[in-house]
Amino acid sequence: MIPDIHCTPKRQNRIPEWILTGAALAASLSVVMLSAGWGSALLFQCLFIVAAVTMVYVATRYLVVSYTYTVSQSGGVFTVTRTQGKRITCLCRLNLTSLCRVRPMRPDDAADRSGDRYSYCVSCRPETSYLLFFREGDRRATVRLEPTPEFADLLTRIAEENARRIRQETDGDAWDEPAD
Repeated sequence: MIPDIHCTPKRQNRIPEWILTGAALAASLSVVMLSAGWGSALLFQCLFIVAAVTMVYVATRYLVVSYTYTVSQSGGVFTVTRTQGKRITCLCRLNLTSLCRVRPMRPDDAADRSGDRYSYCVSCRPETSYLLFFREGDRRATVRLEPTPEFADLLTRIAEENARRIRQETDGDAWDEPAD
């Protein structure tokens, strides 16, 4: 039996901490201005609410969450699980035979939204991330990850094997890879 291969990335930058600090300062400023009676109360109440929502979103999205990517070669499944405190949730479960391409993400990829796109990155604006292209019939999905280089190489090898297999089965006619 082939063991499952796991990858749990670490955050690459400190952007969430800076956002939290700025939001906390804005919330504190709004409380001070409200209690002093300076300016428009409605304006500072809105500022406080926006800062509080920002702090909750950033904390729950980037600081208390970790993702684990798993390749189960014996079952032929790629999964992404999210750990938040003691809660573990399976967010993504895709058949490895539908993985058709893996490549590093480029800046111009943010504009391309063909098919469904999911981001399972632990960093806000990561320096290096990879796009995984899955295709089953007419359905297409793109998954953005922050794997280690070894894990990315494993996924690339699986995608290349799938592409080679599909080309042999269809004589290269029906295989349309995602565009660069």
